[in-house]
Amino acid sequence: MRDPLAEAQKAKEEAEKRLALVTKLREHYPDLGVVTDRWKEERFTSVDVNAIADHVDIRESCGCCSDSVLLARPYIEVEETPVFSLPDCFRVACMEDYEVDRPWDGWEDGMRKEAISEAAIGIVRSHIEASLKERQEAKEEDE
Repeated sequence: MRDPLAEAQKAKEEAEKRLALVTKLREHYPDLGVVTDRWKEERFTSVDVNAIADHVDIRESCGCCSDSVLLARPYIEVEETPVFSLPDCFRVACMEDYEVDRPWDGWEDGMRKEAISEAAIGIVRSHIEASLKERQEAKEEDE
């Protein structure tokens, strides 16, 4: 049997922790917002992160589709909490058979247009180049 009082107390404690975190983040990033992706994963965002992003979350848009898009989400960490750029997501490459097939046309220009840091762009470029090199080496081994 569930204890509604214990559940309510736990929810209150979690809400108080989130309130303290958001208050602290807002002090540094007044435009702090939250975006939610199609899997209902929430991310803090701020346009102030764009120029200083030094990390990038790189992943496929879909784990079950072999032809998904490779997405890049630049961010910084503030006390172990990621704060993402705004916009928070960029399409950077096309996938084929779960591997990078080709870079998305103009992906670097799109990130620069939003003032994303060159450090973040370099991380994405290195990821794409390594993926393409790995794919080419695999093809050569198969021949």
